[in-house]
Formats: sequence, C-alpha cells, structure tokens
Amino acid sequence: MKRTLLTAWLIAAALILSFSSSYAFSEKDERKLGEETAAKLAGQYGIIPEHPALKKIRAIGYSLAAVSDRPHLHYEFYVLNTDAVNAVSCPGGIIYVTKGILPLLTDEELAFVLAHEIAHAARGHGIKQSRKNTLTKLGVSGLILALGKGKTSRASQTAASAVSTIASKSYSRKDEDEADRTACHYMFNGPHMNPRAGISFMLKLKSLQKTNSATDFLNGIIGDHPLTDDRIKAIDQECSQMGF
Repeated sequence: MKRTLLTAWLIAAALILSFSSSYAFSEKDERKLGEETAAKLAGQYGIIPEHPALKKIRAIGYSLAAVSDRPHLHYEFYVLNTDAVNAVSCPGGIIYVTKGILPLLTDEELAFVLAHEIAHAARGHGIKQSRKNTLTKLGVSGLILALGKGKTSRASQTAASAVSTIASKSYSRKDEDEADRTACHYMFNGPHMNPRAGISFMLKLKSLQKTNSATDFLNGIIGDHPLTDDRIKAIDQECSQMGF
C-alpha cells in the first residue's frame, strides 16, 4: 500500500512539474479565460446596460485602471442584474458589480470595491488561481490513475472532488490582502479619494456577515478569508503609512 501511495504521488508530481515547466499563460490566454468567465456570469444573471450608476462606475473605474500595475489591459465595467451583494474581477480586466451592492456604497466605497477588483486583475491573481487549479487537477488525475491502476473508483472520484473543491476556493488570503492594500494606492493616485473608505466599506460588510444576504458577497469578492477584522486592520495600517 505504501509503495502504491508513493507511486501515486510521484506520478502526480511528474504531471505537475511537466505542466509547470512547459506552459505559461500569456496575456492573450488570460484575456480569453476572462472573457469566458465573464460570458458565463452575464449568461447566468444578465447585465444592465442602461443602469443609472454605470456612467459613474466607468468614470471611477477607468481613473483607477489608469494608475494600476497594468494600465494597458482592456478594462471593462458592467452591472450584473442580480440583487446579490457582490463584485467580481475576471482575468484580463473585465469587472462586474451587482445592482445589489450599489445602494450600499458611497462613491468612495464604490471606488474601493472597484480598486480592489482592478488590483486582482492587474496583479494577475485570477490567472494564478486558474493555474493553481489546473495543476491540482493534473495532480489529482495522477493520483486516480495510480491508486485505481487505470480505473476510476467511486472512492478515488470522491477524494479527487474533495481535493479540487478545497484547492478551488476563492483568492488566497495573501491575494486578498494585496488587493486591499493595492486598492488604497489606486484610490489615492487615481481619483484622489480617501482610501479609508475601504474601512467604512468593511464595517458595512461586517454588518452584512450577520445576515444571509452576505452569503453571495462572501463567496465572491471575499471568499472564506481573510476575516473582516483582519482586513480592517490591514487597510488601517496601509492608510496610516500613506499619511491618512
């Protein structure tokens, strides 16, 4: 049994190393993945092309994108037709905010949300997560092949599903922290807004966490981590270092 497990891990490792060394995502690949993701979201919820806030969203969004780490990306901003409280960044710069989140936000809080999503795109967090998921699936395939000796058992399928689910969670805590801190700088350098709006936004989020209405938001922009209090502390530290 031990030899079988060792063989399984060796096969999984070989698949992962082979993929890592032979393939890297280009910006073209990144954009294609983003467009596919965006199309699925638009197909599921629909977009509101004439939403009253869209002009403001785009004005703030473009001013933030212009000072981002990758201003050359083709950033696009849309409103999703859902009451869920959410905002989503697709790889390559396509960004959605939901109609459900807009009534909750001041202009500066909206800028923070947009800056956070732009930071995810500019720092390549989405494509990094996609790469991680692909590597995990390759590794799981190797484990199934070795443990099942070429046959896929129900047990191995269950194990593979569990591993994939765990590895496919939203952005890592490090990525979320980086997006928050980066958003503070985008806000100041772009539309010249007070980045402490990120704190007031987080306090609203903290209140939402006490109700079921926060669920969709938490599964999207936030994921399971980091905790809201941790994020408030990090944003406060970043703002203090910036002189706010």
